[in-house]
Amino acid sequence: MVAEFRPISCCNVLYKIITKIIVQRMRGVLDKLSSPSQNAFVPGRSIGDNILLAQELFHGYNQQHLPPRCALKVDLRKAYDTVEWDFLNSTLTLFGFPAQFISWIEECVTTLSFSVCLNGSPHGYSRGVRGLRQGDPMSPFLFVLVMEVLTLILHQFIDQDGGFSYHWRCSEVQLFQLGFADDLLLLSRADSSSVHI
Repeated sequence: MVAEFRPISCCNVLYKIITKIIVQRMRGVLDKLSSPSQNAFVPGRSIGDNILLAQELFHGYNQQHLPPRCALKVDLRKAYDTVEWDFLNSTLTLFGFPAQFISWIEECVTTLSFSVCLNGSPHGYSRGVRGLRQGDPMSPFLFVLVMEVLTLILHQFIDQDGGFSYHWRCSEVQLFQLGFADDLLLLSRADSSSVHI
């Protein structure tokens, strides 16, 4: 069984034009919908800002006299490939996108089919059932919105739990995560109730 492969997205010109129009419309609202801790693919922000912030947070991390702290790096395996289409539609609805706009995105995302090439010739076709296309200009923007739902869930859990303590360098701004596209850096105080999230 093949575990590691990257499909090539072969899309026609009309598809590319439509997705570029959708992306241009999403660019105008993505910075308002995504939390300040997500800087990847958000217009007006740079992923480099989160990298610099992470470096600053880890500076002197091994010093014993500092308050207990915890950092957990989460790498979402096959992140784009595992996005459920129903969840994506619910996410777009949650963020208030118009129904017609959602249907355009749904049409682009769900018209996915695969073919395996052996010795240079395609053999059969199968329809996709989930996932975002690698290389599609829409995919990073849609994935940022999906990750924003995770951020909202974590925020809600932290607000309701009451036992969470922020990382000592992040408590003033209530920062508990940094987003790097499909990677997360979770930050907290190193106690059992905070690490439990």
